[in-house]
Amino acid sequence: MRAMMLAITVMAVACKFSAALRTLGVAIFACSLLGPVVLARQQSTVRQAGHVISGRVVDPLGLRPEAAVLMLGAADGDGVVSVPVPVTRDGSFVTAPLSPATYWLEMVRTPHSRTSPATVVGFSLVPVGSTDVAGVTVAIQRDTFLRGRFRMESDNRAAEWPPHIVVNAFLALDGMPLLGGTVAEGAPAGEFVLHNAFGPRVVRCGYTLAPDNRWWPTRVLLDGEDITDVPIDFSARQNASLEVVFTQHPAFFRGMITDRQGRPSGRAWIVVFAAEPSRWQEWSTMARAVQADADGGFRFESLPGRYLVAALPAAAFSSRRPTSCPTAKQMMQLAPGALSVDLAEREVKTLRLALKEP
Repeated sequence: MRAMMLAITVMAVACKFSAALRTLGVAIFACSLLGPVVLARQQSTVRQAGHVISGRVVDPLGLRPEAAVLMLGAADGDGVVSVPVPVTRDGSFVTAPLSPATYWLEMVRTPHSRTSPATVVGFSLVPVGSTDVAGVTVAIQRDTFLRGRFRMESDNRAAEWPPHIVVNAFLALDGMPLLGGTVAEGAPAGEFVLHNAFGPRVVRCGYTLAPDNRWWPTRVLLDGEDITDVPIDFSARQNASLEVVFTQHPAFFRGMITDRQGRPSGRAWIVVFAAEPSRWQEWSTMARAVQADADGGFRFESLPGRYLVAALPAAAFSSRRPTSCPTAKQMMQLAPGALSVDLAEREVKTLRLALKEP
């Protein structure tokens, strides 16, 4: 396989842009390891009720970032909202009143420049509960970078790589969907560079394929350890070895969903998620809901591992798309009655599932 410059381009499966673009009201995408996941259209305002966050932006290293703007971000359904927060000359700030939730504050350098990219240079996560939150510090930090590479696993040494791969490090918080992302920069020889990826993040990819060459992302490794579903502050790991692994030989689930009488249940859903409770997150690469065909049949790729599996009626998820993602609450509800299944590398696991009626 040839090494190449992998262009980081915006395409149909492109990942979310920097914090400075989140107020534009555009439709955005997040990339799971098994394909694109559509996020909701962004809104331009944050809910105006509840309690405030106050604090100070500090610049202990004297970096003085150009035209920097403080942005407040929050989850909004399956997407995010982000708005600027006024900062006084002494660096102090107070947000508008906010509903209880987890918010993040980002200091963004050159957010509106035509010649310089919008770059996050300060970051702080802030949970808001039943009271105001005071004394929050957003510190301006030096630029960081972590160089990563792609590992392409195939029995075919002549297999052509995907011509475009987008690497994005998304915020991954407990009980929330994927949030604001940091897009990596392309580099020669099958490498990429992740800049200023502050806060707990997971790496996800979007990509295009060359004709007659199928690839699937499988694992993300940091110093050889599988961190695919482990949030990492990559800004603190600049000397680590980061790898994104693709394969041409994924594992698959296939089979049939039936009703209680044993008849095929067309358009029902098979839900799979990790047996390990720590991975019961919407952003887990092992969590997926796939709609069966009109005859109750299904076949889809999945990462190797131990799963819990359940079959649900057609009305359980929106049928506008043939795939969906169960929430952490749904996983907890389904777990007690779910079937435990092990899926090995390259295995095609055949299942016959009885519909779980509500």
